[in-house]
Order: sequence, then C-alpha cells, then structure tokens
Amino acid sequence: PAMPGNSGFAGERVNGTPRFCSRSEAVIIFSIMILSLAAAALFYLYMAAPRETAPSGFTPIEPQGSLVKAERSGSTVSISGWHVAKGQDSSRQLEKEIVLLSREACYAYPVQYIERPDIAEAYGSRFLRSGYALQADSRFLGKGRYRLYLRYVYNGRKFVSDLNKEIILE
Repeated sequence: PAMPGNSGFAGERVNGTPRFCSRSEAVIIFSIMILSLAAAALFYLYMAAPRETAPSGFTPIEPQGSLVKAERSGSTVSISGWHVAKGQDSSRQLEKEIVLLSREACYAYPVQYIERPDIAEAYGSRFLRSGYALQADSRFLGKGRYRLYLRYVYNGRKFVSDLNKEIILE
C-alpha cells in the first residue's frame, strides 16, 4: 500500500521523501546482497588461495634427504635427484613418478631408477636405488610455473614428497 506522500511507484518521490520498499522488494534486495557477498567471497577464495597443492590421494612425507636438479635445454626438461624418506627402504618404493603441478595443469611421469652408491654409503645399503631421473619433452607441457613432487607407493601406501623445486616453462 502507498504511504502518505508516496505514490507507490518505484523511484518516484513526493516532496523529497523516500519511497518505502515492499516486503518482497526487501527480500529481493537482501537476496541479491547475500548472493553478491557469496560470489565475492568465492572469487576471493578462488583467486587468493594457492592452487598448487600436493597431489591428492597420497600421504605427504618430509624427506630425510633429497636433492633435485631441474633443467631445460631446448625442448627437453631434465629432472634428476635422490630421495630418502625416514623409515623407508628406497628399494621398496614402487611406481615412482615426478609430478609437475601448476595452477592450470598437472603432469605425472614415471622415473628411471638410478643407483646411488654415495647415498647408500651415507644412509645405508637399502638406499642404493634412491636416485631417479626423467627427461620429458616440454612441447607437451603447457607454459607456466610448475612445482615438483615425487610420489610413490611404499608397502601398499601412497606417499608424496614436495621436492621444494620449481621449473618455469615459457
């Protein structure tokens, strides 16, 4: 119903007095405000939150020792290093993969096992096969900044280790 001094039409004012909103208009405005806030919050979470999280489905594990070398030469990306996890025998780490993870993509490559007598001497003979190497064709990778992870299966459990290394492909 129209109030005195108010014609009831949207946006029309009489004698400079504001028009009172109906209950349905208030509900619509409140709903739009809540949806706008929710959209802004989701946008902030999407844009502000880092999207480079460890690959899912694997238990994170801190390496006891690790060294990674990542280089690009022409169209070849070479990644090599060694990895020792406390309480694990590297000869029983199966299905080792290097994971390149960016905000836009995730690539997993099986690695070549490399014997590392120097690591076996330092940590024990069970770590002889702690080395790994990978050569990948960068033409099949999208441009971007990739964080490197090592994931593998040990005694039936899946593990992932952040190698604390990034490679940028332009």
